[in-house]
Amino acid sequence: MRLLKRLGGFVLVLFLLLNVMAAFHAYRFTHFYDDESLRRVKPEDLSAVEKAQIVFFGVRLPKSRLKDHPLLPYDTVLSGYFF
Repeated sequence: MRLLKRLGGFVLVLFLLLNVMAAFHAYRFTHFYDDESLRRVKPEDLSAVEKAQIVFFGVRLPKSRLKDHPLLPYDTVLSGYFF
């Protein structure tokens, strides 16, 4: 019975840890950064601490910049509530 309680506690802690990690990754995938210092580095060039940080907290993605504009005329439409 004692082993079952420990196993249940371990599974609960693991479940909570994975959910927190998933929340961090979801945030990083939906928020982009203007920081120009974000660079692409090969994984083999990262230290063990940097690799662990990416695994637990996600990757900071730079905001992409538009380089080309459409050739046809266009209007910018702001999203919001329409009455």
